[in-house]
Amino acid sequence: MKCLIAGHRGAASLAPENTLKAFKIGLENADAVECDVRLTKDGVFAVMHDSDLRRTANRDGKVKDYTMAELAEFDAGDGEKIPSLSDALKLTAAFGKTLIIEIKTEDGERPEAAARALQKTFSAFGSLPQIIVCSFNHETLKSVRNLIPKIIIAATMKEGMTAGEIESEMSGLDTDGVSVEFHSLSRELAAKIKARGMFLQAWVVNKEEDFKTMLKMGVDWIYTDFPGRWR
Repeated sequence: MKCLIAGHRGAASLAPENTLKAFKIGLENADAVECDVRLTKDGVFAVMHDSDLRRTANRDGKVKDYTMAELAEFDAGDGEKIPSLSDALKLTAAFGKTLIIEIKTEDGERPEAAARALQKTFSAFGSLPQIIVCSFNHETLKSVRNLIPKIIIAATMKEGMTAGEIESEMSGLDTDGVSVEFHSLSRELAAKIKARGMFLQAWVVNKEEDFKTMLKMGVDWIYTDFPGRWR
């Protein structure tokens, strides 16, 4: 399998992150875009990395405090609005590429809540683009697998985990792939992941020397803030 490129948060260094403008740039220049989603007050997935709105939307409160309709009115930078997951799916489908959906969760949030919201979102589409679902919350991924058995799933590992910790975590997972912060990867760990039949994603790679190192390790997906920098 060749190494594929995913625009991190669309194109995080080229446009306001997680906006349709960023996704369009990413889709024009990469094989996929990655987005972060959080549940809103009315149980819809909004595309937003932080739980708090201050950094990217200059608003008080959290995503969960607002409905999707309210969030869609906020400026997420350069006049861009906060999109819903449905918005991101429609745009990705128009390009015929892959959408990587990272589910963000709040403390105390039931794993089933995200899985059900994802299923409801997908059910509104006659056809979907290629999708990969990932999360740091592996209990949520288990719920997604149970509710949507055929979905492609990648388990995201926390930054700073050792190779041993990553291997231990993998042993109890039913996922198709593993997503790892690139500094935590080595040839040995990459080989062990791929020997399990899993694909390997590395994030977030923005320098040429690091990109070449990931290629030598046989990484299947590379996330970057600069889609179009490498082909």
